[in-house]
Amino acid sequence: MAKIGILTIEGDGNFGNRLQNLALVAALDDIGYEAVTIRNQSLGPTPSKPVRIADLLWSFGVKDAFKRTKKKLQGSPSSYSDTIISARRVAGRMFSERFLHETTDIATTVTDLKRMTEDCSHIIVGSDQVWNPLFIGAGDLAFLQGLPQEKRLAYAASFGIAQLPPWYRRTYTEQLASFAEITVREPSGADIIRDLTGRHAEVVLDPTMLFNRNRWEEYADQATVQVPKEPYVALYFLTPPDERILTEIRLAAENRGAKVIDLMNPQKEEFIGISPLDFIALIRGADLVVSDSFHASVFSIIFQRDFVTAARAATSVRVRDLLDQTKLSSRFWSKESADFSPISSAQWQECSAILDGSRKASLQALNNMLKVHNQSLTTSTTAVDMKSKEPQSRDSAIHRLKSLARDLARSARDDAINTRDAIADLRLYRKYSDGGLGAKYSKTRQLLILMVSHTIEKGLAHKDFRPRFNERNNRLLADEVRKIQSDDLDTYLRDRGNAALVEYFNANFQRGVDVKDIIGEPPSLESAVAVGVDEYETTALDDTGTLPFEQFARSRRSLRAMDGEKLLPLSDSELQAAIETANTAPSACNRQATRVHVVRNRNLIGEVSRLQGGSQSFGPSASAIIVLTTDLRLYGKGERKMPLLDAGLFGMNLIYSLHAQGLGTCMLHGSLPPTSERRLKAILSIPQWEDLAVFLYVAKFAEPETLKVPISTRRSGNDITRIID
Repeated sequence: MAKIGILTIEGDGNFGNRLQNLALVAALDDIGYEAVTIRNQSLGPTPSKPVRIADLLWSFGVKDAFKRTKKKLQGSPSSYSDTIISARRVAGRMFSERFLHETTDIATTVTDLKRMTEDCSHIIVGSDQVWNPLFIGAGDLAFLQGLPQEKRLAYAASFGIAQLPPWYRRTYTEQLASFAEITVREPSGADIIRDLTGRHAEVVLDPTMLFNRNRWEEYADQATVQVPKEPYVALYFLTPPDERILTEIRLAAENRGAKVIDLMNPQKEEFIGISPLDFIALIRGADLVVSDSFHASVFSIIFQRDFVTAARAATSVRVRDLLDQTKLSSRFWSKESADFSPISSAQWQECSAILDGSRKASLQALNNMLKVHNQSLTTSTTAVDMKSKEPQSRDSAIHRLKSLARDLARSARDDAINTRDAIADLRLYRKYSDGGLGAKYSKTRQLLILMVSHTIEKGLAHKDFRPRFNERNNRLLADEVRKIQSDDLDTYLRDRGNAALVEYFNANFQRGVDVKDIIGEPPSLESAVAVGVDEYETTALDDTGTLPFEQFARSRRSLRAMDGEKLLPLSDSELQAAIETANTAPSACNRQATRVHVVRNRNLIGEVSRLQGGSQSFGPSASAIIVLTTDLRLYGKGERKMPLLDAGLFGMNLIYSLHAQGLGTCMLHGSLPPTSERRLKAILSIPQWEDLAVFLYVAKFAEPETLKVPISTRRSGNDITRIID
């Protein structure tokens, strides 16, 4: 399967950019290619001050450019809060890691780009405003400088402006001539290409429009935001509108009996850190969408929602071209008026017919572009002067065969090393753990006593524990404890087993239940190890962030007996703060392979708890479940233990960060049976190359509670430490 690189603008906080990137990745996957998004620091350099001033004057005119410059010099605050921008970048980064098949490295130079795309048959630059010099500058990366011409392709590339400033024309003319094939998103872009190079550039759809409504419905259904049930007008302006425009929008909303939700200045916390999937879900649910955004207009069209799109400086040409193409030009908000009336079914039918035809043509153009140039790569040797080229071709073929043989040998060696290490691990595990053949708990007395005694604690921590619970394992525990009553080699183990059986007997006895047929007479020996339950006041979580670290670490407890009706949903800001702190955890060679999947959907929380197995009694009540995975593609031979080690370090950091915010936590393992793991990955859309590591249950308490928690007495440090001088 050929690998295709995609180079586009980096924009974790930009919904449209992330969604067009997703669509192009998925479209390439659909037609049989392996798509990978090339992460990059910048497609273009920062222009010099004189050029930047000229750009401003060209874009906005003298009056507006002066206003913008004055505002910047005065240090005026951003129109949109840093909290919103930061939260959306976090949500966008999670989206990018989940859907965009990104590279690990980040290209900052042409040398980086060449190195990172050596195994790509082609690199596609696009979509979005990748060639808008007023937005990202005229950079080498944007034009795939340094790569062979036959590998350079452009799909739905956008200039974002109707004309290029004169001082960019020479650079663009030279750079555009180096592409094997160019398609553009707007007719205005095709005009620029023709004017500069004389080439014909086919106009194709933005990648987001390559999919029909049903395909985008599937993505919107994965959103976690709570879409309002009552009618609403979705307001999404990237450049803040003036009061006159806002007044007209409020009047239009009032006429529709709808409220206004400003997605860029949300009044409700749940709309602050929305993700790209949340964005399309909110567009889909709106009664009316009013924006100055190209992609807000695109998704309004896809979901057939009434919409009006206002001009935004020099880039309004993008929206005008889109509306002209779809026969919806009346939805452009001119200076004179805005049409807030419902769009008729006849208009939507005409628009759909146009899109269906354009969609087929655009997909065909993408497919043809890749097929033609794949063939050109494999048939580059011509029939001219074949006799003189035969020795060279033969040498080249031999060289390729030798190279292939070396690659196969290296791959086989690496595979042999990984297999050898895995077998050694399996032998060690089977020999010393309780995971091999034979009766359950047949091998390790320690395992049985440690696990079953803790199971007793967890059982007694339930508000209404089931009498005589866990009969079979408690009977085994009693048998093992009787065997070690005189064993002084491990007093902790003996005392813990004794104490657990006593607690189990007494708790059942208080309920009038006899368990002597399970454990016999309770042990009479005194125990130095406390086993049972404590009462935990959730008010203790209020001050955790101010404690010295030793007290802070000791104050954290695994909380399970939670009342779901008294829990609040976890906010985006709380998640963002915790994840950013957790991300400071060390990882092997700074691989940063841990991935975070946050589940807040109530139905999914219940299903995840059921699949995990050990959390069914409390998991469905959690405010959120955080599933940590690790990207196996970032590890090589001889590194089999690193992925879960990295995820474990990240998980502990994450637990401490949540604890510091006053949130309750409980961590459970990710060792699921293969069928359960496949099901979990399917419902959460987790890629197959990510290995499950940790489930983290989070509780945000609405009011103080008193919970029962296992005492969980630990061995002393001396018991687990050897000092080798």
